[in-house]
Amino acid sequence: MKMQEAIDYLLGAQPLGLATDFDGTLSHIVPSPELATTDHGCRQSLAKLSEILPLVAVLSGRQVEEVHQLVGLPEVIYLGNHGLERWEKGGTYVDPRAAQYAPAIHAILERARQELKLPGVTFEEKGVTASIHYRLAQNPAAARKSVASLLRELTAESGIRVVEGRRVVELRPPLELDKGSALVDLIGKYEVSSVIYAGDDQTDLDAFRAIHRWGLQEDRHALAVGVVSGEMPPGLIQEADLTVQGVEGMAGFLAVLVEALSRKQ
Repeated sequence: MKMQEAIDYLLGAQPLGLATDFDGTLSHIVPSPELATTDHGCRQSLAKLSEILPLVAVLSGRQVEEVHQLVGLPEVIYLGNHGLERWEKGGTYVDPRAAQYAPAIHAILERARQELKLPGVTFEEKGVTASIHYRLAQNPAAARKSVASLLRELTAESGIRVVEGRRVVELRPPLELDKGSALVDLIGKYEVSSVIYAGDDQTDLDAFRAIHRWGLQEDRHALAVGVVSGEMPPGLIQEADLTVQGVEGMAGFLAVLVEALSRKQ
């Protein structure tokens, strides 16, 4: 599907909602998470879209307060920890079903920190989830194997989920909650009839599949935008309705969307 065709399709069902991943979609992938910044063009378009659309949201694996600060737009809704946290209208909500697992996740992360002595591997505690990053390891493939193997061993009795992403292995609560379920809940709350979700990583495939299922009902339009990069997971292009090249391509798509919506007003 071409970009203008995709936008015409979206505008065929109103109102429209937009949701997007952060890292690799609105921000270039960087050596460590604290170095990330929001692309200027993406941020400008999100600011304009938040004035036009009833729903603009950013979904991230980061903690919700962190992604809110990185984007810094007050009219945008932020979902952190893959949807387990939400920042909306100045308030933060943490899913209580997830919160009860925070002590167990903390304990597992601390065990992993003691046992994994791999140069370049970093540990990130995020409350209801945790991440171990191996991007800076001397041998990332070997580090991934060691990290994933140890975490599966440490979580065998607790049921805590071990989920792999882009150069990261995550610990998550044993709940059927992810970016997809969080996104469907959000678009139901805002009663949109057309929705866009853009992402670049393995966890974004959950959102792609969820909006495609949601869009099967009559008078609903769903568009999955895959942000292509050298590290994209298998299946991203196949699941996407439209692809753009990297963060620059995402900025271009958002700018075209702003222009199309401005003409409609």
